[in-house]
Amino acid sequence: LTPVLFLYSFFYDGRIPWHFWLVATPRIVATVLYPIAPEASDAWDLAAVLIGASVVVGVVIAALVRRKEGSVIVGAGICSLIAPFVWDTLGEAGAIPASPVPYLEYFGIAGLCLAMSVYLARDYARSGKRLLGLSRELEAANRTLEQKVEARTAELGASEQKWRRLVETASDAIFLVGADDLRIRDVNRAAERLTGHAEEELLGREVVSLIPPEHAPAYLELFRRHVQERTAIQQDLSLVRADGSRVPVEVRGSLVDLGGERLV
Repeated sequence: LTPVLFLYSFFYDGRIPWHFWLVATPRIVATVLYPIAPEASDAWDLAAVLIGASVVVGVVIAALVRRKEGSVIVGAGICSLIAPFVWDTLGEAGAIPASPVPYLEYFGIAGLCLAMSVYLARDYARSGKRLLGLSRELEAANRTLEQKVEARTAELGASEQKWRRLVETASDAIFLVGADDLRIRDVNRAAERLTGHAEEELLGREVVSLIPPEHAPAYLELFRRHVQERTAIQQDLSLVRADGSRVPVEVRGSLVDLGGERLV
């Protein structure tokens, strides 16, 4: 039964087809009869061997016709295994002359081992080729992804430079202020000229420090309400310059989300 089950594991994905019982039934009967009727057991054993050989040959032929993977190598190994057992069984029954070669079944086992070695070596070589092909595909996909990332990064960089040029050359003063801490994140050149402060003096500074003290509470209330309600800011105020002078300005602002931070 072992060669039959071995073939099923290769060509039937481990399933047990109906013709397995053609082999198993006489073998079971021979085993049961052996203690009580040895001669009858021998007859059933002979039937089991012959039926088993027929099933094995049939499975191998069907696999060859369907061009199953490994059918030639595995089929040759299994046939080399069962042939000596069939010869010995028929020889013991007197149906054919006994084998002139002692321990013939060991040659069959060696044939099966050789066939399986060839099959595994070929499968290993094919697996190596498949892995090499997958590795090359992954490398190509990685290169393509890197190229797309580089192109996208270049696009973002160009967009950022364009935005920076527009901001820097704007005639209106532009302040980018944190919605939660009211600290200045960025300014343009017009903001430097308006306040009289350099960019490094303005960055990180609370924007309310540029508002006259008497207007600061009203501006804070306006700012907080704008942030909470997400409404636009439009207010006339005075701005304290670096030299202490005041300049009237119209403040306009809107809430945006940039890089996970709320800014005005």
